[in-house]
Amino acid sequence: FLFFFLLFLAAVTSSLSMLQPGIAFIEEALEINRRQSVAILGLITAFGCGFVVYFSKDVKALDTLDFWVGTFLIYVLATIQIIIFGWIIGIERGFAEAHRGAALRIPAIFGFIMKWVCPSFLLIIFLTWIIRDVLGIGSRELDYHVKDLVSSSPNPVAWMSIGVIALVALFTTILVSRVKRYREVTVEQGGRS
Repeated sequence: FLFFFLLFLAAVTSSLSMLQPGIAFIEEALEINRRQSVAILGLITAFGCGFVVYFSKDVKALDTLDFWVGTFLIYVLATIQIIIFGWIIGIERGFAEAHRGAALRIPAIFGFIMKWVCPSFLLIIFLTWIIRDVLGIGSRELDYHVKDLVSSSPNPVAWMSIGVIALVALFTTILVSRVKRYREVTVEQGGRS
């Protein structure tokens, strides 16, 4: 009992610490105090948890959210970030920023890897997944996460899960667009190009 209770406490405290960047982001974006930020993030978290618990039959909501956010969107975000770092910001400028105040320097070979190797591999893997699991070319059947959305009888819980993801993405996009500091950096970046 004691082991599992301590494991539970470790999980709860880890979850709370993972919410801290979101709380700080909402504070900055909406220019509100910590209590209000915690309330907003708490409502979003409660909504997401409530959605997963309410549609817990066959674990469809949790499975759909986990795949599309925890696998697909993390991968897409990594691809976008490496392309922005390697091609838009530029390796030289990115390395200069990374080295500012750093005790360790990034070896130069990683510049080549970040500009050419990583984007190539990420795009090849993504295109292979689309061809094989989304379009069904060269494989026996579509990935069941895709089937839940596009089959002759789509799963409504899967579509609602996609809607929840879209709502959170819309909310985050609106918040990001409101942060004055981010707009200034974007304008500054555009002026340097």
